Amino acid sequence: SKKLEGYSAIRAMKSHAAPPPKKLEGSDAVSQAERDAKVAQAGGAAWNASGTWADKDVSKLAHSRLPQLFTALTADGGTMSGADGFRFVTEPSTSCTGDASVVFSRGKKRPGFELELKLNWSGTITGGVYSGTALAKELSETCDEDDYSLAVTCSQGRGGKADEAKKKAVALFKKVAPEAVRQMLAEW
Repeated sequence: SKKLEGYSAIRAMKSHAAPPPKKLEGSDAVSQAERDAKVAQAGGAAWNASGTWADKDVSKLAHSRLPQLFTALTADGGTMSGADGFRFVTEPSTSCTGDASVVFSRGKKRPGFELELKLNWSGTITGGVYSGTALAKELSETCDEDDYSLAVTCSQGRGGKADEAKKKAVALFKKVAPEAVRQMLAEW
């Protein structure tokens, strides 16, 4: 067999090229539109109709929503309000940093995140009002309630029970965190 070079090789490749695209009409066009709608509804992309892989960055949503969930769950009347009025509050400041994404792989949604969350807390113990911060480092989808790297400080308080207040804040965080994370993931 003779080896083709230059223009002859290009000309030979053109003769074996794929057929030109053709416009979908009638039932073919409708079925393609239905497939595209199913893919979009599942959270994937139209270009990835088989759902093999898609990665969606949800960091901004996680940064704003997670502190809101902690405060809403522990607010007066919230589903997880703490004993003695212990709750997480947004004032004076809270923060959430880190990365969060949702990977769609083979039709399944797989969330992944590693966040650092700083919350303020307040509560009452036998007439004394206490407040401080809770800082959770390395909050991720693989953590369970005993794995949190949690630092709790008590910045204000009257009544001499700051250590007890810190313990209640830790217990409240461990109680609320799984539910807040579950709700956040459901929204993705």
